[in-house]
Amino acid sequence: MSHKHKFTLKRKFVHEQICPKEMFDPKSFRRVKSGEHRITVGCPRGKYSARVERCRVGLKTQNLLHPVSHFKEKFPSKYKKLEKGKPVMLGSSVVRHYCPV
Repeated sequence: MSHKHKFTLKRKFVHEQICPKEMFDPKSFRRVKSGEHRITVGCPRGKYSARVERCRVGLKTQNLLHPVSHFKEKFPSKYKKLEKGKPVMLGSSVVRHYCPV
C-alpha cells in the first residue's frame, strides 16, 4: 500500500502526517520531544490494552512536527505553498515502515 506524507502549517510547526489517526487507538496517543521536533506516536487500532494502558505491539509514528525554521530551510518551495494555505504532499517509500498496515 502506498502512502504519502501530508504537510500542513500550524502556528510554530509544520505538521507531517505519516499515517491517518483513524489507524490508531484513540486512547494510545503520546507526544515525544526530540530536539526541536515533536513526534506523535500511538498504538495500532486493536493492539492497545486499556486495562494495563500498554500497546501489545509497540508504538508507531503517526505525526511529526517540524519547527517552521527547519522546514523552510529544507523545503523552501514547499514552504511557500504552505504559507498560501495549500496543503503539500510528498511521496515516500519510508512510510511503510511507520504505518501499521
